[in-house]
Amino acid sequence: MKITDIVSEIFEWERPGIWNGGHFYGPGRLHKVTVTTDEGITGYGWNGGTAAERPLGMFPGYVDYFRTLLIGRDPMDTRGIATDLGEKQIKILGPGGINTQVLAAINIACWDIKGKALGKSVHEMLGGAQSRIRTYIAGGYYAEGKGLEELKDEVRFNVEEMHAGAVKIKIGDPNQGVAGDMRRVEAARQAVGDDVTLMVDANCALDLATSLEFADQLKEFGVYWFEEPLPIHRYRDHGTLASASDIKIATGENGYHLAHFETLLDHKGADILNGLEELKDEVRFNVEEMHAGAVKIKIGDPNQGVAGDMRRVEAARQAVGDDVTLMVDANCALDLATSLEFADQLKEFGVYWFEEPLPIHRYRDHGTLASASDIKIATGENGYHLAHFETLLDHKGADILNVDVTICPGYDVAKDVTDLAARHGVSVAPHGCQELQLPLAAAIPHGEFLEYYPVAVDPLRAEMFMPHLAPDSDGYVTVPDRPGIGFELNMDFLKRYQL
Repeated sequence: MKITDIVSEIFEWERPGIWNGGHFYGPGRLHKVTVTTDEGITGYGWNGGTAAERPLGMFPGYVDYFRTLLIGRDPMDTRGIATDLGEKQIKILGPGGINTQVLAAINIACWDIKGKALGKSVHEMLGGAQSRIRTYIAGGYYAEGKGLEELKDEVRFNVEEMHAGAVKIKIGDPNQGVAGDMRRVEAARQAVGDDVTLMVDANCALDLATSLEFADQLKEFGVYWFEEPLPIHRYRDHGTLASASDIKIATGENGYHLAHFETLLDHKGADILNGLEELKDEVRFNVEEMHAGAVKIKIGDPNQGVAGDMRRVEAARQAVGDDVTLMVDANCALDLATSLEFADQLKEFGVYWFEEPLPIHRYRDHGTLASASDIKIATGENGYHLAHFETLLDHKGADILNVDVTICPGYDVAKDVTDLAARHGVSVAPHGCQELQLPLAAAIPHGEFLEYYPVAVDPLRAEMFMPHLAPDSDGYVTVPDRPGIGFELNMDFLKRYQL
């Protein structure tokens, strides 16, 4: 069998912005690679499908470069392709980056071809050790207007598979007026029943008189909170409203400085600050609605500091309870001193792992942190080559490796990393697009978790992949036994977003 062509396609769509400790993610993007052969077998690989926003518009140029090196080669020789276009290209392309990410998509497509040709799943070819694997929900991102209550909503959703116990609707459209919006509130209450918590949000659209009118009527429908009724700097009006209302007044998502909140609370202008409460909602949602037995939140935003992020961790733990595994992820945003400070405090809340605390090449610092920490140190999602992981483990710098098959150049190198982990007694919990990581994570006996990105991270995830992968009621996913990767892109859906 020989490769006859390689095609690159880019897709982009709008989605709500989110961020972690060091990066803002705006539009959703996906890069698809199609490898065709002279025997009519076609393989597919891709980059994307997670929260991260990468400059995928640059990827087709690397496909063009690799194409001339690949046409005529045997796609079954995935190891040779990974080596010749990876390590042997370091002098020309550098040790890692966009080139190895593109190579990963090509390698994945070739593994897809290999599986289809042999009638075997990639999972089986990599070892097939586990037929099911436990998931954890990737979430808890920072987002505009997302506080602890929203965070609790998100995690609750992820745990209960969308059987949400709380919903929020918008009010305040001047074209609706009070009467029109109250009909919407009444309809929402009728739709969700009396046992679901209902909130409303005006996004600062109202004056005091209208807010008082709403507050008086909202209590009839058991509304839990009235969010952002007024422009944020109307401190006296917030105080007047809060004292007159039987409905909790929630605000704060647009507060930029501590002085704003001090002035607001000096006027007794809020019952709920939209920060930690929203975070608790998100993580509770992930546990109660998505059946998650494990959830992860972000830390490391310099605007939060250690104290602010520890309040978020505490809120998340309160939201999910003591029986759910809680992880944190700093996305390489911290220095050693701050990492040590976090590690000392995280144990109070039973955090299971502390992910990517440090820049990836700080090997000595990783070793120092891991030896001093009672919390497991997880890292590796940005490791491009086996040598990186060897050096990391030589320094005893990690307890869990988050290798990503779309960052290192595909399944061959990723399997080398998992073999290395086994020799060092280290477990593996791959990072990245779950449809591509699942064959690897479940192929090995020391695959501990599969990271799972819910639709809260990217709404298009609900329709982007076929078949749809969702955790079972016990928080595990079942590995498909279809030949190849086991998943495909829904091109009937994605083609409308093609650039």
